[in-house]
Amino acid sequence: MKARRVIATPCGAPWGENRRGENRRGENRRGENRGGEDRREKSGGPSIVEARTAGVRTAGPPGRRAEPPGRARYALPVSDEPVILHRGHRWLVVNKPAGWHSVAGRGDEPDVEGWLRQAVPDCAALHEGGLVHRLDQTTSGCLLAATREAERVSLRAAMSGRGGIVVGKRYLARVGAGVRSSGQFDLYFTRRHRGSRKVTVRGVGEDAERGQCAWRVLSRDASRGDLIEVDLLGPGRRHIIRAGMAFLGHPLVGDAMYGGGVGGARLHSASLTVDGQTVAAPAPEWARD
Repeated sequence: MKARRVIATPCGAPWGENRRGENRRGENRRGENRGGEDRREKSGGPSIVEARTAGVRTAGPPGRRAEPPGRARYALPVSDEPVILHRGHRWLVVNKPAGWHSVAGRGDEPDVEGWLRQAVPDCAALHEGGLVHRLDQTTSGCLLAATREAERVSLRAAMSGRGGIVVGKRYLARVGAGVRSSGQFDLYFTRRHRGSRKVTVRGVGEDAERGQCAWRVLSRDASRGDLIEVDLLGPGRRHIIRAGMAFLGHPLVGDAMYGGGVGGARLHSASLTVDGQTVAAPAPEWARD
């Protein structure tokens, strides 16, 4: 079978600047147009720079960073704070809000790693704050972290299908209408060129690239898309659900990277099962009927 490739053009690309430091509207970095006039003089309102910096917070709760002047506060809507859903002796599960990064250093938005280092003393000295895996910025829900380094290593191995610990992952997603009532895929996911966040999906590949998922439709909505429940059948792969469903012709609603429109991929880590114990996160608004 000839391999197929998921090809999509991201939407909503940011405004670009020309060599003179002007954006496509002809304004330079100081918010002036080519005639040297500040837009405030014509509109009577604040200048572009003033509008962007008005009301920006320079400090915030754990995990949030000071906002650089002259920049919109968040690239994506950020709501709520992380909540610890369950804490055991060696690991815990956090409900990650959509809009938060999993690890530090990914942007100016808040990150769960920094929040864990401040909120959970046992995680402060651990690599990536004890996080065992990651969720995309727009994905909400269950995120697993360890409170001991040895446990973090063993749980990471379990996420890759190794070791004696069994980890199960279940997701909710909203996809383009018309997906089959139930089914599963067995595909191969590879990274593209260096610097690209997308993955390439093929029908054949190496064992280390293999990803399997099973889904079932929970409800259908012609305008909002079909709500599905997805179980990972083995090790997770980068964008396994997002790229996998797009490969089948049903990209996640709001997933610009894989052709699903704009607004952020509708994906939620609904539950994690670790050694027989299941922890669930409340469904987001888009997943409610």
